[in-house]
Amino acid sequence: IKRRLAGLTSRCPRVLEHVQRAVGALDGVRGTPHSFDGLDELLSVQPYRLAYWRVAAEEINYRRFFDINELAAIRVEDPAVFERVHAYAFELVKRGAVDGLRIDHVDGLFDPGDYLQRLQARARDARPDLFTADEPLYLVVEKILGEDEQLPEWPVAGTTGYDFLVKVNGVFVERHNERAMNDVYERFARLRVPFREIAYRGKQLVLRVSMAGELNVLGHRLNMFSERNRHYRDFTLNSLTQAMREIIACFPVYRTYVNERETEVDEQDRLAIERAVREAKRRNPNRAPAVYDFVRDLLLKKGDYIPESERDEHMKFVGKFQQVTSPVTAKGIEDTALYIYNRLVSLNEVGGEPDHFGGSPERLHAYLARRAERWPHALSTTSTHDTKRSEDVRARLNVLSELPGAWKQATARWARANRRARTSIEGQSYPSRNEEYLLYQTLVGSWPLEPLDAEGTRTYRDRIVGYMLKAMREAKVFTSWLNASEVHESAMAAFIDAALAPENA
Repeated sequence: IKRRLAGLTSRCPRVLEHVQRAVGALDGVRGTPHSFDGLDELLSVQPYRLAYWRVAAEEINYRRFFDINELAAIRVEDPAVFERVHAYAFELVKRGAVDGLRIDHVDGLFDPGDYLQRLQARARDARPDLFTADEPLYLVVEKILGEDEQLPEWPVAGTTGYDFLVKVNGVFVERHNERAMNDVYERFARLRVPFREIAYRGKQLVLRVSMAGELNVLGHRLNMFSERNRHYRDFTLNSLTQAMREIIACFPVYRTYVNERETEVDEQDRLAIERAVREAKRRNPNRAPAVYDFVRDLLLKKGDYIPESERDEHMKFVGKFQQVTSPVTAKGIEDTALYIYNRLVSLNEVGGEPDHFGGSPERLHAYLARRAERWPHALSTTSTHDTKRSEDVRARLNVLSELPGAWKQATARWARANRRARTSIEGQSYPSRNEEYLLYQTLVGSWPLEPLDAEGTRTYRDRIVGYMLKAMREAKVFTSWLNASEVHESAMAAFIDAALAPENA
């Protein structure tokens, strides 16, 4: 728009003169508070509200890419939007330039199953000579599966391969040494919190901070349903919002796929919803269980008191709820918990279960056999743009599981050598033992194979400082992307400088 306006004003002096007059009229009397009145009046009649960016977490009313407010989500469930967004992709398919598509973050869609069906239908329209119902367009979806979760019966060739990555990596972890590695980590980091608890707290943090706005919108929609029935109308907005917050934080998978097309809720979805509600009740014995049951029944399409004329609104609520559980899980686990639970970080991978310490070759072969039978053309990846570490780093770190005794001695020796590099921040020694443990694993996993000269040492140092800064901000314990703590970040950089000093390296 700015480029078009600049082009217009350069070609038409009368338009330029008019714009300058308008700006001058808004300028008012400079140096006085009233000089902003004209601009404020203009902004107040716009279809948006100009606001400080930090209020977006609680008051934003549009979907976005996680908590990045500038990346507004689009409603591809709208046919017109679907066509506009995919015009170029369909043109490539029609020309034969591509014969497959990778769908990123499919769980962020309102109805992934319907979306994938429409993609296949449009591919058949574009190239009926190539694609049919029996020989469809090759589609793979970026879908994070829980340990026992099965990919829904979508018209795809399979996933992009995170499940494959996790299963294969587990074979290279010595599962018989789990207790010994637990002992090394817990004694060094002085942290005995199970991963599941850290994941729950991470999702709660996301719901309170970066996605509070989405939760508030859901809470108000839920409140409207409760007011329509005499058994539920006394549920307060606060109690309903709190119940949803707990259920979302306890969700065992990224999301469910309840939709209006199916008369019955899929068994896998039903079990996930009921499990989340049971766990939420267990964690909140002082809360009325009826509130959680009310939410459960809505999610399972059991709201018999809702008139048929309002079923569309009911399913929109269910769809929006499912759209929220996915980013909350992604941010709470992938971008929070995986940077706090540092027992063996080669297991801290997208789609992984860090509290599951390795796997047997027999389990891997059984998984591959099931995969070959149902999804023979799924991708087999070992690294993507979203993986936390590359294959070589994971391979090095997996070896530590075979050497718990040597690893325990090494970390203790390094901690003694670097003791003087610690900083006192508000009476606490920093970095934390948990962060220090992560740093040592990072160094083991990335240490260069060849000796470094002065320039190489500086480059490596900068890489490690950059990584630890990212890890600290993702963990959100002492600093974060939204509220950076310069004192903690500077202290970590100084600690790394000392650890990599020639006398210690």
